[in-house]
Amino acid sequence: MMDYEATRAEFEGFTSLQDASRPSTGVIYWMMNSAWPNLHWQLFDYYLNPAGSYFGSKVGARPEHISFSYDNGTVYIINRFNFLGKGESASRWVAIDLIDTAGRSLYHQTLKVNTMPNHSQQIANIAHAISKIKDVAFLRLILSSDPKSDKVLSRNVYWLASQNDV
Repeated sequence: MMDYEATRAEFEGFTSLQDASRPSTGVIYWMMNSAWPNLHWQLFDYYLNPAGSYFGSKVGARPEHISFSYDNGTVYIINRFNFLGKGESASRWVAIDLIDTAGRSLYHQTLKVNTMPNHSQQIANIAHAISKIKDVAFLRLILSSDPKSDKVLSRNVYWLASQNDV
């Protein structure tokens, strides 16, 4: 789980700051596979089975994505497509939910945002909501093309503590 989180954060951090003037074109990740059996860093383990890092990089590199930045409590929409599809709208819906470990809602917000190809943008700052966390809470981000549709473009869940680790 730790490798999933760390690798996802690496890829999300890289793409959350991209736009046409700073086109993030790729990441080199160390390491592809392990030379001996171990539990972390590699995308594939010694037996060539996908590890947590593989799934974290896969989520963090989605072409259309919603992500959270731990350092300042902001939410980003990321669009790595080069163009919008025929008849496709640039408007997206984002649902932000902060839920404590008992399942109670600490914060909820739904936003309608516009996205552009090969661009990312900050769409919300939820630092004030994060300050309400007493122990541990879960942040759920859902990106969809229509709030009434079941078609989810990106879904992300983060666990947050009342204070930063570092």
